[in-house]
Amino acid sequence: DDSDTCRVQIRKAPGGGDLIVSSTAEKDDNGFLWYIEPSDTSSVTEGEYYWDAKLTTSDGDVFTFIPVSAFTITSGVTT
Repeated sequence: DDSDTCRVQIRKAPGGGDLIVSSTAEKDDNGFLWYIEPSDTSSVTEGEYYWDAKLTTSDGDVFTFIPVSAFTITSGVTT
């Protein structure tokens, strides 16, 4: 449905912790696209973080379709 939304959050700890990024994914004809921009993490220290993604339908139903998952933010490698 065109009014469905997808929200993505990154936190320092699963189930809570400091909110690092909260954004809405862009929707196109193929689904949702979500990007992490360099500015989103430029002030974040290296380490392990957690994220998930939730779909809210036009009826108000909420589905966590990407469960809490860990990932690591590191300094750049490619120059």
